[in-house]
Amino acid sequence: MPPEEYLGRNTQDYYAVLRKVGRSSWSPHRSARPWIRFCLTVHYRQAATYLLRINETTQRCLECSELAAQHRLPGRTVAALSHAALGLRIRNQTYRRLVGIAEGEEISSVTAG
Repeated sequence: MPPEEYLGRNTQDYYAVLRKVGRSSWSPHRSARPWIRFCLTVHYRQAATYLLRINETTQRCLECSELAAQHRLPGRTVAALSHAALGLRIRNQTYRRLVGIAEGEEISSVTAG
């Protein structure tokens, strides 16, 4: 999991730990412990963020599946409903792409319409 997202939100902390450990030049006598702790914290928090997103996505997909079943919609509509629940616009081409990814099937432009 790349740490760039976390670092982008915590740039000042990143530079502060670099200053603390490096002090403008490397020395084998200074401890790298703050840098190691920072790196481990970054990866832990990024992993926690991804886990939260996975759980939210799973819940949203379950709710969209239930909604599709209630309205007797084809199963292929669940991915599009999930995207729409995020406020994303669903167009014909987008819907066809989502069906291809989620269901592994191709549908025509007419069917998607």
